[in-house]
Amino acid sequence: MELTYTGKPIRVSVAEYAYATDWMMSRLVSKKLKKNLSVEISLRKIKGLNGQTEVADDRRIPRDFIVTVNPYLSRKSQLSTLAHELVHVKQFARGELISDMKGTMQKWKDEYIDHAEVDYFDLPWEIEAWGREHGLYMRYIKHLC
Repeated sequence: MELTYTGKPIRVSVAEYAYATDWMMSRLVSKKLKKNLSVEISLRKIKGLNGQTEVADDRRIPRDFIVTVNPYLSRKSQLSTLAHELVHVKQFARGELISDMKGTMQKWKDEYIDHAEVDYFDLPWEIEAWGREHGLYMRYIKHLC
């Protein structure tokens, strides 16, 4: 996996972002897939969000991503946000979530969903990301001890 960084780290070092990203992605995708991914960690504040994942290439099943995390959050919140956003990287990279639809339509596995018509917390890709965020974070912290 190719990792790059933009922005200035505050409570979590670039070295820890690198380690945590590699560790978490190893639990989310196969070694072969991970080897073919490119992830830019962008440390900047986004109004109203802790983080976000953007697809950075035009392939139907993308391999290049920008994961933005607000560096002003606590260390715990930054690492939890990183875990959440890396679940989205997994979803896009495995073709589970496809968002190249017109307008507000996205494809989740075999189902087309208009995300403008569904509450954020009821979107299946968010249910998975929120569900796995805490577990990934807790396993990562336990791994460090």
